Amino acid sequence: MKQPVLTIIVAVVAVLFAIQNAAEVNVRFLLWQTSISKALLIVIMLLAGMIAGYFLQMPKISRMKKEISDLRSGKPSKASTV
Repeated sequence: MKQPVLTIIVAVVAVLFAIQNAAEVNVRFLLWQTSISKALLIVIMLLAGMIAGYFLQMPKISRMKKEISDLRSGKPSKASTV
């Protein structure tokens, strides 16, 4: 019961956000220039930040997965030998 209500609330907030930020803005980057809506620009930047954060965390995640694998197999990890 909570899932459809939450989905409707998020959809309404997204629609209100898009309506209130529908104005076009000029975006210039190096030699590239375009005009897009402010809401779309914000969503694109949000997604770019999420992707960058994911890739920056990948080394740490892989180290943690290796440590978990080592602990399950009974091998001592670097953290336990320090």
